[in-house]
Amino acid sequence: MKISVRRKLNNNGAAMMVSIIIIAVLMIFAFSLVLISYSLYASQNKNLASMRNMEACSTLSVALERDIVSDDAHKDSNLWKYLRCNVFSSTWPYYDENESGHHKEQAVKKFYLEGYSEMEGLPAKTSVQMYWTLPDGVDMTDYAGLTEDLEKMDFKNGIKLYVEIQCDTANQSYKIVDVYKLFVEDQTLDENATQLQKEIKSIKDSSDYNPDHNTEISEKEKWTWRHESRK
Repeated sequence: MKISVRRKLNNNGAAMMVSIIIIAVLMIFAFSLVLISYSLYASQNKNLASMRNMEACSTLSVALERDIVSDDAHKDSNLWKYLRCNVFSSTWPYYDENESGHHKEQAVKKFYLEGYSEMEGLPAKTSVQMYWTLPDGVDMTDYAGLTEDLEKMDFKNGIKLYVEIQCDTANQSYKIVDVYKLFVEDQTLDENATQLQKEIKSIKDSSDYNPDHNTEISEKEKWTWRHESRK
């Protein structure tokens, strides 16, 4: 009788230990399910953010291309007018990483799309960076020696404009770089030369497009941008 009572006393904590172990296993299983669910949710959000950024970048890239290369850009596009007044001017240095005063810090123009971050389907942040480079194989010292207007026009042929569009949402980022090439002609040879020169003069006199009052804008030059690549 005494032996039986001792065995019962010795087994008093066994059931509790088994219960604790079972509860611990269930808690681990529950936390694992929560972790898996959160991982799937976060992954889905990242995919959605990436797709949102990509779509926004692509759409803006196409829209800016239309603004820059359109035949009527000199009439309708504020961006084209801004480029006409500022590219190849002392107020906007060309980009050359190997030349002092022409690094990205001095040569890159940065713009931010504001007021749309709360709209459904748009990225939280959209930025546009633009910079331009001299034609391949030329140097500004070559331009300094030119005296004829036609020679100066020809020197500008081949200037490249780089437009970097970046969209950011939820730690996800997507970027597109568009490259445009400039072609310059003698505007006086155009049958609509007088009207075109008036339009350039009007653009030149506007502080909206020429905020630094650049006086180096030649009304004789007809500028045409062509889209070279998108990556």
